[in-house]
Amino acid sequence: MARAINEFYPVPNRTPTDAFTNANNFQTNASEIQAMRQYTIKGDHRFSDKNSMFGRYSFFNHKTDNGAGGATIYPNEVVSKRDDDLKNWNVVLSDTHVISPTIVNELRIGATRGYFPFVMRSFGGGWPQKLGLPSIVPADTFPGISNGLTGFNTGTAGLRGSLNWQFLDQVNIVRGAHSMKAGFDLRLLQGHNLQRSAPSGSYTFAAGLTGNPLTPAGTGSAYASFLLGAVSSASVSTHVGESQVSHSISGYFQDDWKLTRRFTLNLGLRYDFQSQAVERNKGGTNFDPFCRLPNGLPGCTVFAGADGQPRN
Repeated sequence: MARAINEFYPVPNRTPTDAFTNANNFQTNASEIQAMRQYTIKGDHRFSDKNSMFGRYSFFNHKTDNGAGGATIYPNEVVSKRDDDLKNWNVVLSDTHVISPTIVNELRIGATRGYFPFVMRSFGGGWPQKLGLPSIVPADTFPGISNGLTGFNTGTAGLRGSLNWQFLDQVNIVRGAHSMKAGFDLRLLQGHNLQRSAPSGSYTFAAGLTGNPLTPAGTGSAYASFLLGAVSSASVSTHVGESQVSHSISGYFQDDWKLTRRFTLNLGLRYDFQSQAVERNKGGTNFDPFCRLPNGLPGCTVFAGADGQPRN
């Protein structure tokens, strides 16, 4: 494995600042590619003297290969680049209806969507097996290697997303000295996340494994341990996504009461409720010290919304 991974380290191109450790023996300029576009489409239509509609659609997209951050000293993009592709869009439709000369109603519906995949260049390339690791190692990305050299950029791969809906209705009424406004605002909120950190595992090579056992202090080399395949620790985690949902509702009433030409009394009442977010697929877990396992031992993992447990 060490021989295959060594192919991704560049050849030194400058005199090191430390002849013993060979520190700072490679220098390069990082490059990053970014692309961004944004546009908005807007339209108004008047159906009659009493009814009109407004609509707007906005879109934003930003792409980057993260070349200016992370382990960018490596010329091979497999171990240095991560592609981010952020997309957001928003749409709004509003209908205004004149019920009478003193009553106007506005109905508004809107939605906002966010979509953000972030993927290492090595993702899906089967690199662990190409490097000689056994098939039990997940084949997602290039493995994380800690051997005393600057680490590869193999950190994360995943997807985040959100979808939020808004339904708003508001009526404006004028009665003599009173200018009143009443309405409600309902919002449905969804958030999703799957973020895998080092999905093909992390492998650490300690300097002590190649140190002098008689005088271990200051001896040994992590890179030498790496070349010998002497792994001091390794770990891999299983990642699952989550999907959180919640809602909010608001109701309000406002009265601007003009008592005199110079004095206006502003009266109002508002109620807001925000529900606690819950895992959409009942994936939330907790530890219950009072439940019993089939073998009678106390304590077990329980899932939100299942086995008599609340969802939050």
